[in-house]
Amino acid sequence: MSPVEASGLDDIEDLGKNAEGTSRLQNRIRIRPNLNQKRLSNGTKAGSNAEGSTCDKDCEGSEVNGAESNDLRPNDYKVYLKTWGCSHNSSDSEYMAGLLNAHGFEITAEKKDADVWVLNSCTVKNPAEDHFKNELEAGRKSGKSLVLAGCVPQAAPKDPFIKGLSIIGVQQIDRIVEVVEETLQGNTAIAEILNHPQVFAFLHIPVQAGSDQVLVDMKREYSSAEFQRVVDVISEKVPGVTIATDIICGFPTESAKDFEDTMELCRKNKFKALYINQFYARKGTPAANMPRIDTRDVKKRTKALTDLFNSYLPYEKRIGQFYDVLVTEISHDKLHYVSHNKYYEQILVPQIEGIMGQWARVKIISFCKHSMTGEVLSFGPTKKSLVPTPWYQKQFISKDTSKFLIIFFVATLVFLKLLTIFT
Repeated sequence: MSPVEASGLDDIEDLGKNAEGTSRLQNRIRIRPNLNQKRLSNGTKAGSNAEGSTCDKDCEGSEVNGAESNDLRPNDYKVYLKTWGCSHNSSDSEYMAGLLNAHGFEITAEKKDADVWVLNSCTVKNPAEDHFKNELEAGRKSGKSLVLAGCVPQAAPKDPFIKGLSIIGVQQIDRIVEVVEETLQGNTAIAEILNHPQVFAFLHIPVQAGSDQVLVDMKREYSSAEFQRVVDVISEKVPGVTIATDIICGFPTESAKDFEDTMELCRKNKFKALYINQFYARKGTPAANMPRIDTRDVKKRTKALTDLFNSYLPYEKRIGQFYDVLVTEISHDKLHYVSHNKYYEQILVPQIEGIMGQWARVKIISFCKHSMTGEVLSFGPTKKSLVPTPWYQKQFISKDTSKFLIIFFVATLVFLKLLTIFT
């Protein structure tokens, strides 16, 4: 049964009428888009209610998967628009394309080049609905931002196959610019938060696998391309950001090719933090009843991924750089304090009296795989109140240099003592 049939509507065109029986064409003429007006009279952004998910009664039938941003430039984005169904839908698509183009978006016929796909559906026949779903799945696998328009999403807005996507009903096509903008901005909303001066630029996104087939078998509602798109957008808009992820090695359906896809994903991104786990069959889950991969193969894959992670040093070019850090805890070796910079990178500092819980200005003097070591230049309760470190507590030189100076000093004393004996 199609969404339209399930909705109990007598005719497909009933979806194009509001409660007063006004057709969507009449409604389009009556309501003109105000491209500069970003908020409704009650202060709620068009396309979201107070909870940020669905419109109020003035824009019922529209749902936006995104957030507001101030730096979106339409000229930087391309829109691919695909239409199914009746002449009304073709007319709606032309109208939406005109609005988007007038606002600065480029309409493209090449779906692979587009940043966002607008899929406009109208169907009472399962074959056309299947084509719509296939296109939707292709967009997801390509990591594209998606906006669903027309009868299918309006008739069944809670259908699992459109869960989490932006939708706009046939009565709200005047708001297509706002919906497309907010959908694109949803990819940058996190970046805005991470760029806030009081927020660590750290994001943990557990991808679990680099193979789309394994993700499907895990019942994950995203593709590796969608994950990569998030990583690329965040990395571009938050320079230096630390992105951590999780990988499960040896999921029951994981083939050698699937695992190689995971390896390639990790090679490409060189995550600063990578949490590697072997598959564990949790009781009561579908995967618990699946045939297991040979334990020896699982261990080999785990070791291969671990070796890859250990093959690069994320901090090897940081010597001599300066950071403002927050000192928060004692290190595992009990010899240092642990601090973190804006990117939540771990920087070890000397155990200077009074520095715990303070902000410090440090200079990087050494590094290892998981952390750096900093020379403390100053510290204080806030970044603006940093005061010079007392000279007798300051770590001026590295450990190797200090050992050399101690040996040199002792040798000098011995030489002077012998000199006084023989003169």
